[in-house]
Amino acid sequence: MGDALIKNEIPLKNGQILKNPSLFVELKRKREANLVRETIFRYPINNDNHDGINQIDGFNIPLSSYADVAPHLHPDLKSAFDENHYSIDKRIRLIDPSLYLLFMGSGSDKKECCDVLKDWLPSLPPIVESISDLKSLREKADRSIREIYPLLDVVLAQKLFEYQIKNNASILINPSVPISSSRMIKAQVEKMREMNRVGRVVLNTLLTRFKTKRDLMNMATLSPSVLISANRVNILDAIMQGEPDIIGIRLMNLDEKKSVEMKDVLKFIESLSSSGKPTFVFNVREFGYVAFCYGACVVSMPIAKSPYTTRKKGSERPIKLGSYYHYYDMIDYSYVGLREKILAKNYALPCHCEICNHFGSLLKIDKRHWNYFRKVHFLLVKNMEMQEFRKTQVPLNIALKDKFGRSLKTGYVSLLP
Repeated sequence: MGDALIKNEIPLKNGQILKNPSLFVELKRKREANLVRETIFRYPINNDNHDGINQIDGFNIPLSSYADVAPHLHPDLKSAFDENHYSIDKRIRLIDPSLYLLFMGSGSDKKECCDVLKDWLPSLPPIVESISDLKSLREKADRSIREIYPLLDVVLAQKLFEYQIKNNASILINPSVPISSSRMIKAQVEKMREMNRVGRVVLNTLLTRFKTKRDLMNMATLSPSVLISANRVNILDAIMQGEPDIIGIRLMNLDEKKSVEMKDVLKFIESLSSSGKPTFVFNVREFGYVAFCYGACVVSMPIAKSPYTTRKKGSERPIKLGSYYHYYDMIDYSYVGLREKILAKNYALPCHCEICNHFGSLLKIDKRHWNYFRKVHFLLVKNMEMQEFRKTQVPLNIALKDKFGRSLKTGYVSLLP
């Protein structure tokens, strides 16, 4: 692997090494954990151009999903006898408390979050259910602040840290609340500031033996709309409370059509990285590559889906053939859209990743296996992109201007420094 782009390797307190830059993927269900493990096993290093998903260095797992995912993260047998095999258990593992789901999640998200927290906070589920039944969004938000915020205290912080430690999280993520509204921003930022201070106190006093064994991350879950200049200083100050070792942001409701908001996000990432602390950006797709150029050292994305759109409330989950990420165009195509695009080339798949090379033609892929195929393809292609970035002999912003300029994501060129 070329090291032209790797600025440094950051040692973590648990003994692992964080490469800069790195790509993580989010695992929300056991089928995604199985998919990753099978892909690691089936596509090992075999030459300079194909190394499976060895450039994907970590996994981010929401706390509400961990019990479902964890049994499928065990190392496979190959790791015992192949020294080049990058086993699943060697990669960085994050367990995100994901408390934002209590405030911004769907009904099922809230239930799953409450199911995990109910043993520690037995009063939480009925409160969340009562608030969810309200019709007024304003009243929901106000009651959430009045009734849920007081429950998010030192006891919960300790329980969440202990859970992460017990389950071998590489980095401890401080629990926090989302910053989602200009109307409520004062209360939201103050609660985040308080929780970040409390998290550091818990680690330094109640869990002292882990103080030197785990890095502490403060993560802000926020909507880009709150990052106007008037709010930025207060949000930055709240994130830095408790002297975290690592800082991160989870982006919600990013709209790629709003260039001003995207530029505000990039300025904010640049401000975070200027602190000298490793900066993680969660819940992005190719926009994360732009974030690398503003100081992000890790971006984390869901597997083969857009993080920017959500299912409408009350709608049925559609049964459909999911989208295929086009390596050169850098956008997702529906099955029908891809079929139309490659018709003139006798349906040859427009990619040279290992699984696309194996099938060669779209017509050879059984529709029953389409979603599995496209997700493996996504992992392999994201690996290829990270390999390109790490091997490039020119500055990353120049390499990305060339890559985006040849794609259908040309709007990103203007965002690059």
